[in-house]
Amino acid sequence: MSVAPPKIVEAKNIMDEMVSLCVMEGVTRATAVKALRGLCRYFGGQQIFFPRFKRNGSDTGDTVRGVIDDEVGDAEGDKICDTIMRFFGGVPIYIPFERRAFRLEVAMDIYEQYDGTQDKQRELCRQFQVSFTHFYRLWHLAAERKKKTPTLFEFSDAEKF
Repeated sequence: MSVAPPKIVEAKNIMDEMVSLCVMEGVTRATAVKALRGLCRYFGGQQIFFPRFKRNGSDTGDTVRGVIDDEVGDAEGDKICDTIMRFFGGVPIYIPFERRAFRLEVAMDIYEQYDGTQDKQRELCRQFQVSFTHFYRLWHLAAERKKKTPTLFEFSDAEKF
């Protein structure tokens, strides 16, 4: 009798998990995404150790708190830091690059900011740390997403009179 191997389930992005936990703790999704994008910009590509408890003198804890507070302010930043430390404190965690963890958000930012000029393209490539090729991939991803998003005034064929 052979035993079937267990199914491999793709792990959820750690940043998605952090956003979900912050939302469950009463922080708006937009605020949590903004804070965690800032964390990815600052620590992206590094493994950091989140302290379990708030304590003065923890360099990493103070830096994380400072980065998040700069993005969203002190009150919301404290909620987000407390949530992260409670659920992820005490273990080293790899912080992905912003362009990887928040791909769609970065694509939408590029789509909204790009004015068609080469100077703006260069600026956005530097800002989001992407190549020209990746820039166009992200821009097209956002353009396709914008096309598929219905507006308030669009109706399906069944609703038309």
